Amino acid sequence: MARLTNTQKRRGTRGYESALRTEQMQRVRERLLDAAVRLLSEGPSEDLSLRAVAERAQVSVPTAYRYFPSMEPLVDALFEHINARLGFIKFPENFDEALALVPVLYRGFEANDALVRAYVRTPVGQKVRRRHQTERYALMRRCIDLSYPQLAEEARQRLSALMQSMMSGQTWLVFSESWGLDASGAAATALFALRAFRDALAKNTHALDPTPFHRGDA
Repeated sequence: MARLTNTQKRRGTRGYESALRTEQMQRVRERLLDAAVRLLSEGPSEDLSLRAVAERAQVSVPTAYRYFPSMEPLVDALFEHINARLGFIKFPENFDEALALVPVLYRGFEANDALVRAYVRTPVGQKVRRRHQTERYALMRRCIDLSYPQLAEEARQRLSALMQSMMSGQTWLVFSESWGLDASGAAATALFALRAFRDALAKNTHALDPTPFHRGDA
């Protein structure tokens, strides 16, 4: 068996050390993001700062700034981190994928109830959501456009709006707080609404026409 040269040994050592450093850096980054999630969940989050995140993660402030030079990259990373925790790993490519994602999301909402409340209702949570709102809505619309190109523009717009609403933490809070639904019941309700509206649009192009309200109907 051929022996490794000293050069090959040094390269192997450097490769191992590089992989170890990468793993350590990833662990520190995860600690910082987990700390930010805990602070956001506990509220009030107006005071969420890199210094507060560093202290909760038990790393030095300069270290935190090496990973996140300002609040903006932290907010971007926090958006992805929260979505992953809630089960939103990949945006659906079509309507059927979106339907399959609904129960996953509602289980994630229920398991992370305090986080969802903070994400929806606190200034920092709202900032995180707003940073990606335009992109999120565009992907939602693309999903519907690809799934139902035969539908009229207004129909696709309204179906996109309903899908966004039924997949949001805000809707989960209404189902949970106002109506006492658990994740299973809330997901079933959201799925029924989405399928019923989709089917109505597919069967009747006039399904979007507002029904006149007459006092005698009340």
